[in-house]
Formats: sequence, structure tokens, C-alpha cells
Amino acid sequence: MGTEARDRSGSFEATLDDRDGMVPRAVDLLFKRIKALEKYFEFKIRVAFVELYKETVYDLLSPKGRRKEDCAVELRDDPKGNGVRLVNLTELSVDGLEETMKELADGSAKRAAAS
Repeated sequence: MGTEARDRSGSFEATLDDRDGMVPRAVDLLFKRIKALEKYFEFKIRVAFVELYKETVYDLLSPKGRRKEDCAVELRDDPKGNGVRLVNLTELSVDGLEETMKELADGSAKRAAAS
């Protein structure tokens, strides 16, 4: 990510630069829109990160361990008829761009590498 800047309250806020890709830009836009609307609505943003590899779904944010094999989740039909769901999928609350990108970076460390 780009540099950090202080906002009016004195706290640091991450800013983007030309090298940042689509995901950081989309997350940044999401949190800017939330900030503009938070006086009218309450928002709870959670992030999850999964990988489908060799017909198995892995929870890349799972606290169960660093090995991806320990983090497999099951895909099941929702009992309420709302499609399918991932059983025991980790969803972490996030409050901004920097925190979201940190969680995604941590999850990326568990992704399968091409061999």
C-alpha cells in the first residue's frame, strides 16, 4: 500500500498509490462509502478468505494452524433453504482498509503454490 496520512482526529489512515491493485482499491472505496453513511446507518464488516484447491475448500483465515490442510471447511446445503454455506468458516470483523489488507495478506500465506 501507499503511504500513511493523519486525519483530523490525529490517527493514521492508509492511503493508496498507483501500484495498488483492484482489491485494495475496492476495499478503500467500500470504507469511504461507509464513512459517508455511518451517521445514518450502522455497519458491521467482516472478511473471509477461502481457496478451492483440488476439490477441497480451505479457510485461509482459520486460527487452527499455519498448515492449510488443518483448515479445510465443508460445503453444505443451508437448512433454511438459502443455498449453500461453508461450515465453520472464519469471519473476522474489520474496521478499515489497513486492517482488511493485513488479514488478507495473512491468509495469502496459506494459499497453495504452483508446483
